[in-house]
Amino acid sequence: MLVVPFTVILLTLCGIVLLMYFKIKHKQAAEARERQYALTDPLTGMPNRRAGIEHLTRQLEKSRDSDAQTTVCFIDVDKLKIVNDTWGHREGDQLINILCRLVQSKLRETDLCCRFGGDEFLIVFDDASIAEASQAMARIEEVISAHNQNQTSPYEISISYGFAEYRATADTSVEDLIEQADRAMYQNKIRAREAVVFRAKLYP
Repeated sequence: MLVVPFTVILLTLCGIVLLMYFKIKHKQAAEARERQYALTDPLTGMPNRRAGIEHLTRQLEKSRDSDAQTTVCFIDVDKLKIVNDTWGHREGDQLINILCRLVQSKLRETDLCCRFGGDEFLIVFDDASIAEASQAMARIEEVISAHNQNQTSPYEISISYGFAEYRATADTSVEDLIEQADRAMYQNKIRAREAVVFRAKLYP
């Protein structure tokens, strides 16, 4: 009868356990990478629409539990289609990436900006009122203006945006809040166009 030394059995068992451990860790790492890809915009590396909605959902739950304020800002990049049609999608992609960098440079670590669609972005301001979010957007507009003055491309970066503030006393869903900010953005865009036309009539 063949007798296997105890040390051999122990080493074999250790090898099996280690193999199972590394397989589990490899699977977990692969799942984490897949989730990261699913939540990341491939062009900019920023959080995508799904990530933004998940984050906003958590923020509203936090606001309901602690009465903290949450304000969202819906951003639309002005005339991106014209840039794409005139100078090509590579230039349009570059514009988007530059804008992302400029926006991120003026946000707090607790705020989140996601690419919501092709030319749309959503910022979730953590524990901030509309007044505080407006101040942050004013700083973003300043850095965009400074970039436009110093760059040599044939077009300028311009954005339109609108706010919506969550109130725990109101029965407002994530979708409702985003829609309110989207409507506010559209109204501001229309007013800005009307202002340009008005100035053009005053100063032909």
